[in-house]
Amino acid sequence: MSHASDDVVIYSPLNPKAPSGSGLLGCGADKVKGMARPSNVIEVKAEGGQGEHSAPYPRALVEFFIKAFTDPGDVVFDPFLGSASTMVAAMALGRSCFGMEISAGYCDVAVQRAQTFAKKPFLLAGSGATFEQVKLGRRLGQEDAIKEELEEILATGGTR
Repeated sequence: MSHASDDVVIYSPLNPKAPSGSGLLGCGADKVKGMARPSNVIEVKAEGGQGEHSAPYPRALVEFFIKAFTDPGDVVFDPFLGSASTMVAAMALGRSCFGMEISAGYCDVAVQRAQTFAKKPFLLAGSGATFEQVKLGRRLGQEDAIKEELEEILATGGTR
């Protein structure tokens, strides 16, 4: 079973343009007309409602890879957590998930989405604070920093 496509990339470990030497990334590989086969095409529907993320992965796509490469009870790691598609997929499939996200805003999106899926509040390790308490504390800290900056500007007559 396959379908015609103008965007078939031939992956080969002999691809001299692949900097990793694996050829598996298709780096610099030319796109050709050919047959796209199920073994190299994963079709999933896009989904909405994943929070305020600009490019969320559909959960079904992440589930495909989690099922393919892990067993129930395994741990999944996502170093770019984003909207928590990986975390939610892992929880749905009986895996644990750890993730990292550099953006505080996307951390909020991820935690909110994962909490909603789990139907229970997540607690901050160490303090036991809820997500809402952490978010409020962060906001108050920002407000305090702004207030201090304004007071400093006023005290120096508007010069810094």
